[in-house]
Amino acid sequence: MQKAYDVKDTAVTTKTYADNGTTLDASGLDDTAIKAAIGGTLGTASVTGGTVKFDADNNKYFVTIGGYTGADATKNGDYEVNVATDGKVTLAPGARR
Repeated sequence: MQKAYDVKDTAVTTKTYADNGTTLDASGLDDTAIKAAIGGTLGTASVTGGTVKFDADNNKYFVTIGGYTGADATKNGDYEVNVATDGKVTLAPGARR
């Protein structure tokens, strides 16, 4: 199987987004928001380590989701996120790895 994205292990180390000094904010990605975007009911989903990763090859941002258990454990992994101009990080409905 070919990977859709090659996510780097390095997290975004700067506290700013783009050139406007906006802080990346993934705090809204709680269990409820994650499950609304990617489905599942088992376990408590969260952003692993609270970090946002950047893939410089395709200029996309990702988070690692963990905490799913049982039959939903296959949902754990890296997901592309949207970053708004104010730095707010969200998963789009139907987000994929």
